[in-house]
Amino acid sequence: MNNSVDHNLEISALANTLADSFDQLVFLEKAVKHISACQSLEDTLPILEEARRVFGAKQAALSVAGKSLTPIPKWLAELAEHRVIMTQPALIVPFEQGWSAFWDRDREFGTPELKIAETLGRLMTTLQQNLEQREKQQKMLLEQHEQHLAAQLWRTLMIERQGQLSEHRWQAWYEPARDVGGDFYLAEREWVVIGDISGKGLSAAVLSGMFQVATRLALQQPQPVHALEQALLADFTRTGMFCTVFAAKFLGHGELGYLNMGHPAALIFRTSGEVQRLPATTIPFGVLAQGHLELQRAYLQANDMLVMVTDGVTEATRLSTLYGQERLVDLLLGSQNPQEVIARVRTTLRDWEIEDDVCVMAVQYIPEMLVRDTADRRVLS
Repeated sequence: MNNSVDHNLEISALANTLADSFDQLVFLEKAVKHISACQSLEDTLPILEEARRVFGAKQAALSVAGKSLTPIPKWLAELAEHRVIMTQPALIVPFEQGWSAFWDRDREFGTPELKIAETLGRLMTTLQQNLEQREKQQKMLLEQHEQHLAAQLWRTLMIERQGQLSEHRWQAWYEPARDVGGDFYLAEREWVVIGDISGKGLSAAVLSGMFQVATRLALQQPQPVHALEQALLADFTRTGMFCTVFAAKFLGHGELGYLNMGHPAALIFRTSGEVQRLPATTIPFGVLAQGHLELQRAYLQANDMLVMVTDGVTEATRLSTLYGQERLVDLLLGSQNPQEVIARVRTTLRDWEIEDDVCVMAVQYIPEMLVRDTADRRVLS
């Protein structure tokens, strides 16, 4: 009789074990399918609840990537900090990105529950890695979209047609460091302007385009700087950005008035071999309201050249050494015309690392000559 009872108990225990094993296999299949379709960590909570049911536990907790997805008792949090597997008083299983726990069950947890919890942990780790990769891809797509939008805006706002300059030949070269840039140049009536908007990306591109459009209008006013401030100072203040600018107005007979708002010094290369620097005369545009500013005076003799660059040229590096303005001066000594200036700069910068936009503009004074054709220029984008 006793043997029969014992045998029946063994059969019952085996049946329960088989039933548990079947439930666990069904659970694992369901867990794999569910977690592979999850769009967030919170989406895994139904699987955690299902695991709790399969284990016969009354409580469960989950923490992933430092985020508690369920309420976690203080005693459990303290145990989980040890990052070791425990089966009593709770089944605690750490994994790469967090840990899971099950407790309050009428019998001890065994190897089957431990293996399932470990498998669940691996699935959670894979999900977290997939979510992180997805987030990176979405961020990359967003950045690419922003760059594409910035490029469209920049090309829309960029001035495609430049003006003619009486008695002067000029040429410019511009190469943005990215799809869009914050540097710009323009020739408008008797004016030439070169500038560099602080910052990069969409904000710099938009402000660069706005600045060019506003500058063309401001140069027609008696007080150009004041007109520019009326149009754009609020935008620069709001964004915390500024713009370095060098502007020169050709007054006739070789005389020019210039304004340097925090820009690298412009250079006058004279046929005599002398080089004159035109350094900053005031702070960059957008830092503070400046109102009316008097133009400084300089003079060009026949065939002298005015050369203007942005700091992308002078701050090019090679082996941690800045290119600098002195190298630029040595490079351009003896240049015969604006085309040669541009060619020399482009050639030498091939051997230097450039991390910023590069803009170069050269203007040569040719007495009593009217340049009828639009200047040869090239804008690389």
